[in-house]
Amino acid sequence: MNRPEATFENLPFMVVQLLEKVDGLEKKIEAVLSKKPEEHEYMNVEQAIAFLQIAKSTLYNKVHKKEIPYVKFNGSLRFKKAELRKYLEGQSIGIAEEDAQKWGALADGMFSKTKKRK
Repeated sequence: MNRPEATFENLPFMVVQLLEKVDGLEKKIEAVLSKKPEEHEYMNVEQAIAFLQIAKSTLYNKVHKKEIPYVKFNGSLRFKKAELRKYLEGQSIGIAEEDAQKWGALADGMFSKTKKRK
């Protein structure tokens, strides 16, 4: 970085530049510190159904079956955003390849054993 020589004459200019940089750093630090870590961010039922994009009845059903992580706070359900994200990542989309092969083999077996009519 090309800096001007620190002389008595340009000292006020250098101090102003330094103060501007410090102000910028303070703003960046405040922004980082003000962000709440996702792992500690709790959501209520309405926020959870919006996040998961499911119906309220589906959410309550999953809670009842203990399929989804939750906590109760003063009688209200709360969901950690980080845990819901892990839950979503653990869900498979569609049928896995090996399951598809099993179902295909089962279907083939069912239809090949049908009796021919005379």
